[in-house]
Amino acid sequence: MDYRVLYDVESARRTNFSDATKRAIEQAYQLKSGAVDRALQGGDLEPSETDRRTQPREAISDVESRYADRAEQHLWETPGLSATQRRQLIGHLQAMRRADEAHERHQSHAEVHEFRRRSQ
Repeated sequence: MDYRVLYDVESARRTNFSDATKRAIEQAYQLKSGAVDRALQGGDLEPSETDRRTQPREAISDVESRYADRAEQHLWETPGLSATQRRQLIGHLQAMRRADEAHERHQSHAEVHEFRRRSQ
């Protein structure tokens, strides 16, 4: 998922998202079905019934240790944030990293192309 789509949803910059995109966001952030539609109309995002805040404490600790990445784990452990907010921050971090990687791949590909052009 492109970070710009997430930004557009969260800031309600536009509302013409495909149903598939809205459902993917709901699934990734563990929201109730239709939550994105309601949020785009001014409502709050509603976590699904399986939100970690409603699970027993031992189930939460199993999930918390799932982040092998230290930065993602750090975000998850940040006090004062709901599970939904933590998931959103981790999703943003992952999207930003994917965008950086794509940019780096594009840059290195352009450098190879330039090198080949000069070599001819």
